[in-house]
Amino acid sequence: MTKQQTCKERISKEWEQTKKGWLRADKKNELSEYGLAIDYVPAHTFTDQKSGYLRYQFSWGGPSDELRIYRSGKIEYWFMDWYDGAKKIVTNDPTARLMAKYAQENRGMGCN
Repeated sequence: MTKQQTCKERISKEWEQTKKGWLRADKKNELSEYGLAIDYVPAHTFTDQKSGYLRYQFSWGGPSDELRIYRSGKIEYWFMDWYDGAKKIVTNDPTARLMAKYAQENRGMGCN
């Protein structure tokens, strides 16, 4: 029986796939069809969460992934699967910046 990789082991590959999917949708002018929601998560919504953030949610369930955009300018990509999760700081990634700009411009409009 092979052991399933952790989210930390999978996150880089998942981030690359998410970026490719987003760029494909952008090229086809179909960003409104990409992802699940763009919403604000207030501070203290989750245990040990000190700051609120804008969430651009791409998928939900097991696994799920999202971009978290903070007022400070920091951007994190999160990949989560049943009782496991990992984050990757993507602030300096050009695609992450485009995604964050899109999320900020379309906040509250949702997707799909």
